[in-house]
Amino acid sequence: MKILGIDLGEARVGLALSDDLGMLAHPLETVAVRETPVIPRIVQIVAKEKVTRIILGLPRNMDGTYGPAAEKTRAFAEQLRAAVPCEVQLWMNA
Repeated sequence: MKILGIDLGEARVGLALSDDLGMLAHPLETVAVRETPVIPRIVQIVAKEKVTRIILGLPRNMDGTYGPAAEKTRAFAEQLRAAVPCEVQLWMNA
């Protein structure tokens, strides 16, 4: 079970891939948003690495509320769900 972790940013998107057991994650690559279409690149990685789940961090404001960055992340997650065959999960750290 391989898991792809995504740290969504305005300029760059960080990608990390777990080992086959889904226990340890290792940096995979950083995608420059202005240079590379992010979702097609993620689709390629999912197919090549046989990813079974994607974890996408859902950012909070300093006071714990969800703001514009969280809304952008939710919208990105919906686009990603339409593009990949695996589960896309939002990670809401308490």
